[in-house]
Amino acid sequence: AGYLDAKEPTLLMALIQNDDAYGAAIIDVSTGDFHTAEFLGPEGAQALADELTLLSPREIVVANDSAPKDVLAAENAPATVTPIDSWTFGFDHATRVLCDQFRTTSLDGYGLDNRPLATMAAGALLQYVRDTQKVALDHVRTIAYRSQADHLLIDPQTFSHLEIVDGAAGDPRASLLSEIDRTATSMGGRRLRDWLQHPLHSLERIL
Repeated sequence: AGYLDAKEPTLLMALIQNDDAYGAAIIDVSTGDFHTAEFLGPEGAQALADELTLLSPREIVVANDSAPKDVLAAENAPATVTPIDSWTFGFDHATRVLCDQFRTTSLDGYGLDNRPLATMAAGALLQYVRDTQKVALDHVRTIAYRSQADHLLIDPQTFSHLEIVDGAAGDPRASLLSEIDRTATSMGGRRLRDWLQHPLHSLERIL
């Protein structure tokens, strides 16, 4: 059971809202997997709420003056929502933090062009992890922008009924993931889990 638990990621997330647009970033500190995304309009808000339910991050970091309360409903909330100084989410500051981490002079090539909210969430999250986690971050070497158009969106209720990562009564040993998981490492297990949670649309990318 301990090995199965080790294959479940421990995720930290940052969220920022500007009117009806949202920026989100999520990191698995143990593996260095680092993603960011933007969600636009009412449909985006619902997609973000579904993502929160699906991923169940351990903690969500928000700006202390602009927490996106509409997507932090009780049924979606993680164990901890942590307000931090709003300047941490500033675009220039976030860009500097990311460039420093990736040892680059710009974020060209990271998929963040014209995606300020995704950049702000990612930079704030990385700053928070640096300040609070007692681990080195040398393994966090890149970031990926995750477009909603690239993946099939599955609402949490349907995902649960399909028993993809949890079987009946919440038993992960009775799930699709448990049946097909032959990965040799916890990192590989986390990657397989992420693939099942975010199935690709594009046949070219699948192949």
